[in-house]
Amino acid sequence: MKRRPSLLATILVVAALGCGGISHEGTPDWAATETTPLASSPGWVPIDCPEDFREEPPHGANAEYRAEIPYPEPATVGEVIEDFEHGYFGLFRTRPPKRDDPERPIYRALARGEVTFDVRQVTNWSTDRCGRTYRPHYFVVRLLDREGTEIGRGTVGPDGAIGGYGGGGPGRIPARILDPASAASLLRPFGVEAPRDAQLVGLDGLHGRCRRYNPCLVARAEGSIWVVIPGDARGSEGWVYEIQRTAERITPAEAAELRMRGSKGLADLCCSNWQQPLLSIGKAFAWATLQSGPHFEAGGVTPTVEAIPGP
Repeated sequence: MKRRPSLLATILVVAALGCGGISHEGTPDWAATETTPLASSPGWVPIDCPEDFREEPPHGANAEYRAEIPYPEPATVGEVIEDFEHGYFGLFRTRPPKRDDPERPIYRALARGEVTFDVRQVTNWSTDRCGRTYRPHYFVVRLLDREGTEIGRGTVGPDGAIGGYGGGGPGRIPARILDPASAASLLRPFGVEAPRDAQLVGLDGLHGRCRRYNPCLVARAEGSIWVVIPGDARGSEGWVYEIQRTAERITPAEAAELRMRGSKGLADLCCSNWQQPLLSIGKAFAWATLQSGPHFEAGGVTPTVEAIPGP
C-alpha cells in the first residue's frame, strides 16, 4: 500500500547495537530514510522459547484484521510507520477524537503530515514473547511535533499490528529512551568495564517501567546482566539493577504460584520490593539486585543515573 503523500515525514531510527542493526556514525539523530532496513536480528534473550515453538507459523487469531495490515512483516522503517498509521487511525475509525479530547491535536497533526517519527527496535523479554505467537521483538514508535516535543508513543509488532498507544495531553511526561551506545558511560560508575551486547528491551516487573513503549537498556558484563531503567523527561532519577550469573531463575508458572500464594513473590511481582524484584528474562524470571536509584538502602554515596540523557 502506498503512503499518502500528505503523510510523508522525517523519520528517525535507532537500531539496537550488537543486533545486526544500522550504524549511522556521524549522522546527527540517526537521520534515516523510509527505505532504511530494520535490524536483521531480533536481539538476544537469556532464556528463549522452545525451538519448536519458535518455528511454528503465526496462529490464525484476528486473521481478518491481519489481512488489512499494509505490511504484515515490516522490513523497513517506512513500513513500520505505515503499519502504525494504519493501526492508529483504525483506533478512531468509528469515533474520531472530539474537539475537547487531548488526542484531537495529535490526530489532526498525523492526518496533515505534521509529525516526525522516531522508530526503535526493542527485544522482547516479556512473558508474552512465548504467548499465542512468537514475539521476539517489536518496534516503539515515537511521535514528535515540529519543535521535536514528543506528543505520543505506540508499538508495532513483528506482524505489523499496532500493539498499544499512549497519547499526549496536558501533563504527560514520557519516560526517556536510552541509546545503547551509552551503555559504557552509564555503567562505568558501577565498576562495569567493557559492557557488551547493549540493546533496548521490554520486560515484566517494576510496575511496567520497562514494559511496552517504555523500554530499558540492558548489557552483559563480567557474567552479569545489567538493567538500566531511565527516569522521565523531567530528569527524575532512574534505576540500575544487576542480575548476577548465580541469581535464581524460576519459570513463569512458579512465579504465578508465588503470586497466588501471596508470599514474598507477590510483593516482588507487584513491584513493592524494589531492592530485589523478579524481572522477566524471556521464558523465565530472575531475581535482580538494585544497585542505584530510589529505594536504594546501602550506606554511603552511590552512583546514580539522574543525568541519563533523553531521546
